[in-house]
Formats: sequence, C-alpha cells, structure tokens
Amino acid sequence: MLVRLKSPEGGETMKSTVCKLLMIAVCASLVPSIASSSGFTGWRDIEWVYQRQCTTDRGFEIRLTEAQDNPDGCSNPDVIEIQCAVQPYQTAVDIALTILATGGQIRAFVNGCDGEGQAIVKALQGRPPAPPEQ
Repeated sequence: MLVRLKSPEGGETMKSTVCKLLMIAVCASLVPSIASSSGFTGWRDIEWVYQRQCTTDRGFEIRLTEAQDNPDGCSNPDVIEIQCAVQPYQTAVDIALTILATGGQIRAFVNGCDGEGQAIVKALQGRPPAPPEQ
C-alpha cells in the first residue's frame, strides 16, 4: 500500500521533496569533476625550468612563455609542475630539457592544480622547432 503524504498546507508531497533533494545531491556530486576537468595545455614554448626539492606536491617547474589553455582553471597558468611521483618522472624532465635546449614546444596533459596554483602534469609531449622558412 502506497501512502502519499501531503504537508498540512496542501503543498508538495513527500515523494516530490525527496526527488528534489536527490537531484540536488546528484548535481552537487558533479561539481568536483567539473572543477577538475583535466586536459591538454596546448603547444607552448618554454621560458625556463626549475628543479625543486621533491616534496609532497613539488618537483620540476616549467614556466611557459604564454599562459596555457588551463583546463582546470589553475590560478597560475604560466607555470606547470611535474611532480616527483609522476611515472616516469625522469623521462618527462628529459623531454622538457630537450625541448628547452632545441627551441621546440611542449604540450602537457594536466589534471588538477597544486598548492601554488600550478597545473599538475600527468603526461608530456614534445615537438621540434619549426623548420626555417625558405
């Protein structure tokens, strides 16, 4: 037997109220996934690199010559961070150093922001500089 409960004022049923609360809960659970959307930075030139002591969220900083596409909305879009825990960390650092030395460009897949507002690198790609125009 299904009992429909109405408020004393003749308003919404209890079932309707529960459904609305459930929808609010589902929508609220989606907010973190929207806030941390991850994606690619776009191809960028490297201005400088900085190896920091490996700690919880620190490692190898890469400063870009222009702001990256910033899919996560980090507060410092000019710097990306390769954390020491990323596998393979050394390969990612080697790619960055090679690109810096040759004048090529990098593109990173980032996911989340560190404590300093820098995008956290999960994968790194490099490409050589464009050939000279003839």
